Amino acid sequence: SNSPYYSYNSLYNLSIQYAGDDLYLIVGSDIVNDIPNWYKGDWILENFKLLVVARPGFAYDKIDIHKYLNISSTELRQMYRENKQVYPLVPKTIDEFIKQNKIYE
Repeated sequence: SNSPYYSYNSLYNLSIQYAGDDLYLIVGSDIVNDIPNWYKGDWILENFKLLVVARPGFAYDKIDIHKYLNISSTELRQMYRENKQVYPLVPKTIDEFIKQNKIYE
């Protein structure tokens, strides 16, 4: 099928799989303001805590974020590859999930 696959679809499936857990969505400051315009964006904002990564020249507004990270995803991946301390840059639960699932190895 050529129907679009929205972020909502993946996030909804994760919300079912991890029901009862705190769920986080990591996005860049370049797109955070667009989330209310996404397919079911209001649902995403109600069900996921936002971790926003700074992007030069992009500021966010009117969005309730959990944490603002002034680090690039490339830098974060490199920190994991080098076994550097990443917490508290990301929440402990996410840090543990990334390590347990060897996401950046």
